[in-house]
Amino acid sequence: MIWYAKPDQTYRQHLMATFDGWRSIMERHRGPLDRLEGLYGIPSRSLMAWSLLALSLHDLGKLSEPFQRRMEAVRAGRRCTDENYRHEMLSLPWVFRAEAAIWKDLNLPNFPLASLAVLGHHLPVDSELSRFDRERRWAENSSKDDPEIYPDGADHGLDIAKEMFDRMGYVFPDFSPPQKWVPYGESYRLMGKQLPLLMERGLGGNWAMARDLLVFIKGSLCTADWLGSAGKVLAPAVRCDEKSLGEVVRARCENRGTAFTGFRPFQVEMGSIDGNGLVVAPTGSGKTEGSLLWALNKLGQEDRRILYLLPTRNTATAMWRRLGDIFGEDNVGLAHSTAFLDRQGEDEPDDGKSRLESLQDGVFIKPITVGTVDQLLSCSFSWGRWPMKEFFASNGAIILDEIHCYDGWTMGLISSAIDRFSRTGAEFLVMTATMPMSAQNFFSRRLGAPVLRGLVTSPDRSVSVRDLPLDDPSVLDDIRKSVSMGKKTMVVANSIDLCQRITRELGDLSPLCLHSRFIMKDRVELERKVEGASLLIATQVVEVSLDLDYDVLFTECAPPDCLIQRFGRINRRGREGVVGEIVVLRYSDVACKIYSDDGGGRILERTIEELPLGIDGLVDRVYGEISPEDVPRYRDGKLKGDESAKDLLGVWDSAGREKDQKTRISSYPTVTVIPQSLFDVIAEIPLPQWRRYSLDVPVWYAKDHSSAHRGQILCDMTYDPFLGGILEPSIESCFA
Repeated sequence: MIWYAKPDQTYRQHLMATFDGWRSIMERHRGPLDRLEGLYGIPSRSLMAWSLLALSLHDLGKLSEPFQRRMEAVRAGRRCTDENYRHEMLSLPWVFRAEAAIWKDLNLPNFPLASLAVLGHHLPVDSELSRFDRERRWAENSSKDDPEIYPDGADHGLDIAKEMFDRMGYVFPDFSPPQKWVPYGESYRLMGKQLPLLMERGLGGNWAMARDLLVFIKGSLCTADWLGSAGKVLAPAVRCDEKSLGEVVRARCENRGTAFTGFRPFQVEMGSIDGNGLVVAPTGSGKTEGSLLWALNKLGQEDRRILYLLPTRNTATAMWRRLGDIFGEDNVGLAHSTAFLDRQGEDEPDDGKSRLESLQDGVFIKPITVGTVDQLLSCSFSWGRWPMKEFFASNGAIILDEIHCYDGWTMGLISSAIDRFSRTGAEFLVMTATMPMSAQNFFSRRLGAPVLRGLVTSPDRSVSVRDLPLDDPSVLDDIRKSVSMGKKTMVVANSIDLCQRITRELGDLSPLCLHSRFIMKDRVELERKVEGASLLIATQVVEVSLDLDYDVLFTECAPPDCLIQRFGRINRRGREGVVGEIVVLRYSDVACKIYSDDGGGRILERTIEELPLGIDGLVDRVYGEISPEDVPRYRDGKLKGDESAKDLLGVWDSAGREKDQKTRISSYPTVTVIPQSLFDVIAEIPLPQWRRYSLDVPVWYAKDHSSAHRGQILCDMTYDPFLGGILEPSIESCFA
C-alpha cells in the first residue's frame, strides 16, 4: 500500500522533506542550542534528539483509516464525505511512549514536551483542548469506535523514524506500542488536567524552562513541517558588508536627488555596538542605515534573523519595500495584520500565494522581517504561532524603531519582551529621536548598554508660538501666503475633524489631506503623492517614519516628543541657505482629551511655556524626571508581560483573548468598518479584498451607525476619496 501524507506527497516523501528542513534549521541554530545547554545543563545533542523524536513521529496519525480515505478521495478528484479525525491526536500515544523511553536513555527532564509539540503542531492546545471539539463529540458517541493507526502503517512510520535517527547517529528509543488508548480521553488527561502535576514532578514547576524547551522543540517541528511541505530548506542569513550596503544607499540617494558621501561616523559607531544598544538621534540623522550596520555585524557572528519593528502598519510596509530594494524581495518578510494585501496588488487574482507568504512572514522565518511591534508582543499572550515566532526571535537581532511612540502599557510589554528574549540570546537595538533623559537612563539600565547619542547638526529652523487656534482666519491667510510664495507647506492638526475642516477651507489651493481615516486603497495612493504636494494638511500620521522634507510648518501644540517629530519634517535634509519656518498654534480642548494618557492639558501647557526657550532640551524640560516605571500603565503592562505565560504554565496556548490581553490600550478605542457608501464596490470583489476598503472609526460611532454583513461591519457614513471618512454629526474627539 502507498501511504500518503499530502495529496502530492507520499508519507515517506513528506517525512524525509521535513527531515531535510529540520537539519537545515539545526545547522543554523547552533547558538540557541548552546545557550539552552548553558541555561539548563541539557547537552545540545540530547536536545536535538528530543526535537527529532517529535519530528519523526508527528504525522504518524496520518497512517490511519480516516486520513488515508480522505487522501484517496482527494487524489481521485472526489469529495470525501467521511468524518475526519485529527491525526495529531492519533500520533500522541506513540510520541508519548517514545518520549518516556528517550527521557531515560538521555537523562532528560520527565516532561512531555515532544508530545505537546506534536498535539499542537496544527491547532492550539489549551487546558480544555477546546479546539478538538469534534474528537470530544466522537468520544461521547458510544456507537462509534475510536480510529486507530493501521498496524502496517505504524511499522512503515516507525521504520522511517528509525532511519532519521540512524542518519543522525542517534539511537531510536525502544518502546512498546500503545494498547487500548482512548485518543481524546487520554489526550485530555495528559495534556490538560494532569499537566500541572507533570510539570511539578518533571521540572520542579519551572515553567520558564518548559517554555524555552517547548519553543525549541515545537518551533523547529512546525518550521520543518512547513519547509517540508514546500520542498524547501531554511534560508541562510543575508550577507552584506558595509561597502555593499553603502553602494545601495548611494544609489537610493541619487534617485532622490541627495548626496551620499559615505556613512557618517555616528552610523559607523552604531554598527560597532557590541551587544544591546540604545540610540538617540534627531529625525533624519541616518539611524536606519546605522541600525542595518549593527544587525549585519551580528550576522557575522551567528546565522541570525533580523527583525525591524515599527509602531504602525504603514511605516512597516514602507520599510519593507525599502529593505526589499536593498537585500532582495525574497529575503525580506512583512508581518502585520494586513500584510497579505500589501503583498498582493489590487488587480492581481487572489490565488492564495500572498496569504501563504504572509503566513510564513508572520513567524519571522525570512532572513529579515519588517513588522509592527505587536507581532512580537503577541507572544506574551501565547497567541497563534507563538512558538515559531519565539524560536526565531530568541536568536534575533531585533531593531525597535520609534520607541517613543508607544504608550505606557505597550512600553511595559516591550520591557518584558526584552528581558525574556535577551535571556535566550536575542540582542536589541532601541532607537528614538525624542526620549526624555530619564527614560533614556531607564532603558540604558534595562538593556545593559550605554546611550549612543547622535551629534548631528540640526538643520536651520526658526520656531515661533502664536496664541491662536490653527483654523483662525489670520492663520489660514498666512498658510495661503506661504503656498503662494512657492514654499512647500505642511499643516498638522491634532484631530481628523479639524484636518478635514481646514482642507475644505483651503480647497482652492489643491491641498493633500492625510490622516488615518482613509480606506487602505486611497491611503496608499495618497502617501505616494505626499512628497510632491505643495500643501499637506495632516494629523499625527506624519510623525512616524515618513521621509518628508517641507519648508514651512503650521502645527497645533502637542506633547514635546510629538512636536519634535513634526519639526523633523521641516528642512529635513538641511538644504544650504534654507531656514525652515515653524509656527506652533494654541492647543484645543480636543487635544487635552487626545493626549489625556500623557497628562493632557498639563503637558501641553508646559510645552507652550517651554517652547520660547528653544527646541534643544524641550522634552526633558517638559517631562522632568518622570521615568517609565513611574507610570502605572507601564507597571501594569510589564507585569502582564511577565505573568501571562506563567498563567498558562508557559506551554499552553491561549484559549481566547481576554480583556487585558492587548498589545495596545487606547482611552479612545476604534473599530474597523467599511463605509456603507462603498457597498456596491465591494459587492463585486472577493471577500478577502474587502479589507482594502476598510477604515477605523470610534467604537461609540460604529454602535449607532453600523450593521453586519458577511462578518464585516458596514458603517453609515460619508466617504470622500480626498477627505476620507466623515463622521456626522461632526465630532472633534477622534484620534488621528
